[in-house]
Amino acid sequence: MALLAVPIVLSSDASGGHKAAAIASLLFLGGRWTRGYARERFSAPWDLPEGLALFLVNSAAFEPTATLGLVINGMIFRSLYGSTRGVAGALLIYLGAFLLAVAVTRADAGLDYYLSSVLPPRWPSCF
Repeated sequence: MALLAVPIVLSSDASGGHKAAAIASLLFLGGRWTRGYARERFSAPWDLPEGLALFLVNSAAFEPTATLGLVINGMIFRSLYGSTRGVAGALLIYLGAFLLAVAVTRADAGLDYYLSSVLPPRWPSCF
C-alpha cells in the first residue's frame, strides 16, 4: 500500500528534499508494516516514527486527502495485530499526523476552503 502513494508524492509541487524524505518515509512504512505482518505484532515505540513518516508523506502530497487512503489502510492493517489500547494509541498518532499535515499545507487557505470541501454545493452558508 505504501508504494501506491509514490506517484502522488512525485507529482506534487513539494521541494526535492521533501519528496526524497517522503519517499524514504514510504519505504520505512512499507518495511515496518511488512515486518509487523511477519511478526504478527507491532511495537509501540515505533508508533511515533510512523506518525512522523505519515506526516512527511501527507505534507508532501499535492493534496493531503489524496493520501488519506494510506492512513486508513495503515490503521486497518494495524488493527489486525495488537490490543485495543495499542490500536487506539496508533489511531491517535495516525490521525494527528494527518490533521497536522492538512493544517500545514492549507495554512494559507481560509475558512472558505474548509467549508467548500465539507459542505455540499449551494449550501446556504452564514460565514
